[in-house]
Amino acid sequence: MNSLKVYITFCIFALFSGCTPKSGMPGNVATDSVAFLLERSRNTVESLPEQALKDAERASTLINGINVDDATMFSVQARLGIAALKNGDNARALSCFLNAVQYETKSDPASVAEVYRNMGNIYTEQGFYVNALECYIMVLNIGEREKDLAEQAAAYRNIGVVYQKQKKYEQAETQYNLSLQLYSSLNDKEKQADCLNNLGALNQEQYRSDKALEYYRKSEEIYQSSGDNLQLSKTECNIGQAYDNMGKIDKAFEYYRRSLETAKKTPGSESTIAQIYFNMGLSFDILGQSDSALVCYNKSVTTADKLKMDELLQYVLNYRSRLLADQERFHEAYEDMEKTGMLYQKLNNKKTIEEFTQKYMQHEFDRKQKEREYREKMQRRLIGILIIAVLLVCTIAVLIFKGAKQKEKLNAKLNQLNTKLTDSINLAKLIQEAALPAKEETDG
Repeated sequence: MNSLKVYITFCIFALFSGCTPKSGMPGNVATDSVAFLLERSRNTVESLPEQALKDAERASTLINGINVDDATMFSVQARLGIAALKNGDNARALSCFLNAVQYETKSDPASVAEVYRNMGNIYTEQGFYVNALECYIMVLNIGEREKDLAEQAAAYRNIGVVYQKQKKYEQAETQYNLSLQLYSSLNDKEKQADCLNNLGALNQEQYRSDKALEYYRKSEEIYQSSGDNLQLSKTECNIGQAYDNMGKIDKAFEYYRRSLETAKKTPGSESTIAQIYFNMGLSFDILGQSDSALVCYNKSVTTADKLKMDELLQYVLNYRSRLLADQERFHEAYEDMEKTGMLYQKLNNKKTIEEFTQKYMQHEFDRKQKEREYREKMQRRLIGILIIAVLLVCTIAVLIFKGAKQKEKLNAKLNQLNTKLTDSINLAKLIQEAALPAKEETDG
């Protein structure tokens, strides 16, 4: 009987405890672990992206063994995607983001917007502009629904960037202006300056240097007031380029030098320094000062190569190769031309997109495989639970049946004993009656 009680206790524990073979811990403990890992991944993604990715992966592993709601599923995939993005794996990041949005319904709107924004950034970088627009419009819709003006402003600006890349300049300008208006209403000076820079670059791209200069100068004033030297150096470089395009070389050099001076004393300005040296090299080249141009090109190449700024590096190497050829340094010129060709291939043919697509499809295959394995595991778990439940019911039924049988036997014995007692009483009465004399005899 004791062994039977132990068996029943085990069945009940297995049925309701939430333990899983993979996690090896009760469901509530695993859920707490997932929450802790996601929070740590969020806090370390900027400073320790590799650790953040490991934490997100561990959280993803844990949820395969427990029942979680859609909000948790969204959070895990979103954190995994953000960590992958910070580690430079855009294909995996996109796959995770696509997984996340399947569970967006009950998730925090700000987090959902962040996922769509990151997806839009990846699509923009890879040249999938239609997909990028769809994502940014989703962000805009969330911002409007939540009455979040900052989210709306950021979405308008990102949409403007996509239109600019598509050479749809009027639409881009409209979006930038909408973004600028919202940031103005929010009194966000830094973001206003960013929008003004976008408008300046848009006009510069259309060879409207006077108009570009107006926007750049407004942006410069804001950055000077805020003390944001990183953005100030970029804006000063843009102003120099605008003057350069207008043929005002002296003013261009003035701003290039100011920009260079600001950038050199500001951490994180290496990319701006590479661009400044390239612009200065072009100006010296136009003026016929080949040696000075070559010095600037060399400095730009060194920095751009170190930072893997392939697009800028392609342009600098192209101009430097021509300059070297003019100086009859043909071997060096040929090397630059060869590197330029390789970079052009890398940046402009479909190889990058094809590789990206292949990686994305592989991640999609892996994701579906994991989903299939998870479904099969849950089915096996459900079957196991049903078997345990059936065994438990059968055991209880057997106990009830045995109890009924025992009760029936006990009742039968009691009836038999009752019958014997009744018979004994009746027999005793008969004997008593036989032993006593009749009443008449006694009276006589």
